[in-house]
Formats: sequence, structure tokens, C-alpha cells
Amino acid sequence: MTTKRGNIIVVDDNPGVLMALQLLLKPIYNKVKLLAKPDLLPAALEKEEWEVVLLDMNFSSSLNQGQEGIYWLHQLKRLAPNLPVVLITAFADITLAVKGMKEGATDFVVKPWDNHQLLATLRRAADFPNATQPAVAWYAEEPIRPPQPVQSATPSPSSTPPSTQPLTLEEMEEQMVRQAITQSQGNLSAAAQRLGISRQTLYNKMKKYGV
Repeated sequence: MTTKRGNIIVVDDNPGVLMALQLLLKPIYNKVKLLAKPDLLPAALEKEEWEVVLLDMNFSSSLNQGQEGIYWLHQLKRLAPNLPVVLITAFADITLAVKGMKEGATDFVVKPWDNHQLLATLRRAADFPNATQPAVAWYAEEPIRPPQPVQSATPSPSSTPPSTQPLTLEEMEEQMVRQAITQSQGNLSAAAQRLGISRQTLYNKMKKYGV
């Protein structure tokens, strides 16, 4: 029998998301606390020891564009500085999620998520909460992998080694757009829905990246 992990808090105001995550996480974690409102977080933190928090960035309130998620990230880091926080957000809010990592989040995942990669991200966040290079998860039906450099069979001693620099945010975004269009077989409405953005936003990104 596999030993369960510790306790996890999930904060999201979408009942469907909470139900899906409960089904996924319940066999893995000793306790799964579901919160539909982030203002319930302080009380929850006082009652239990938690391994990680999975925090949505957008809630139904007067605060929008992920700012409420950033606010509650700040509160979590104030109340429990060492508690790992993984943000969960839509594709359109990736830039804000990156900002969240700069302000204390351990990592983030993008809706719709891949179950195996989501679990790996949560495990990594809890096991290495102070990691200096969190592995950002770009989740669609298949994980995106950076293209591998093509090496010559007989490389010249003076040849420049292939770059090992991570992809920039724009490069990863371009890959996501191209992959969504390919997986949707050119159906732009389906591709936009897969990415969680409007058709017009998808058109703008296609124009930007020459897709």
C-alpha cells in the first residue's frame, strides 16, 4: 500500500475544478482541504499542518486579472513563509503567474492541466520548496518539450556548443499556440478553447508569431 503524502489546500471558486482536483488528489494526500473562497485560508492554516497550497489566481470578486490571486499569495507568504504555493491559472494569465513566482510562489500550472504533471509539480514544490529554478508546467493534452538541437555526427572542435538556455516566455507561448492549432487540426475555435483564450486573441498571437 502506497503511503499518502501530507495535507494539501486547494483554493478555487469553480465547483467543477474543485471536484476534479478532489478526485485526483484524495488518493495521494492524507487530507485534501477544498476552499471556494480565499478568505477562508487564514483559518485553515491555523488548524492543520499543510504540505502545499494549490491557489487559483482569479476569483469572482471586484478584483480581477489575477490580482486577487497575487494578494492571497502575499498573505500566504506572510502567514506561513515556508509553505510552498503552486498557482493555477488559465493560459491567458501566464505572464501574471510568472510575476507570482517572482513574488514567492514555488511554481504554477496552466488550465487545462495534465494529471500526472500536476501531481509531479505539487510533489516537487513540497520536496524542494526553495528551488531556485522551478520547472514551469505548460499543460495541454501533451507536455511541450523544447526542441532538441541537431548535432553533427562529426562536430568540429571549434564549433559552438548548442545553447542550453531555457526557452523564453514568448518562445514557450509560441509553442503552445502552434501545438494547440496542430492538435485541433486547424480548427481555430477549438484551438482557442484549448488555450482558454478568445478567437481574436488567438488571431493576434498567430500574427505575432507568424503562424
